Amino acid sequence: MSLERLVFEHDAIDLLSRNLRELTTQEPPEFDAAISLLAQLAHEVEAHLDYEDRSVYSVLIERYKKPPLIGADTFEQLFQALRVDWCGYLAEWCEENVRSEWGRFCAATATIIPRLQARVRTENNLIYSRALNDGVITLREAS
Repeated sequence: MSLERLVFEHDAIDLLSRNLRELTTQEPPEFDAAISLLAQLAHEVEAHLDYEDRSVYSVLIERYKKPPLIGADTFEQLFQALRVDWCGYLAEWCEENVRSEWGRFCAATATIIPRLQARVRTENNLIYSRALNDGVITLREAS
């Protein structure tokens, strides 16, 4: 588990997020491109969370149970709220709904993407720094 891999995955998530958000601001609607980007983003986020939960969060949470990490409970609550909202967003915006309710899809995307991007920035700036300093992750992947 390395900072290099985690940041690489975050960069991919950020790029897909920005591309999807930009696509939803253009006319005419590009349904197929949006549906494809959303599928790619969902896959990337799911794979990243699986790795991140096992490699970073589970270790940090166990390590800092006593004494608790200051603000960790609030941070975790915000993350869980985002996770619930993200899952709801993905459930609602199947291919049929994207095509039939483009305006609502664009509005929902404009709401969820900035939250996802803010989470990525927070992890890069706070969580990963802590994990790196504490030896939970390495700087680079082993050769």
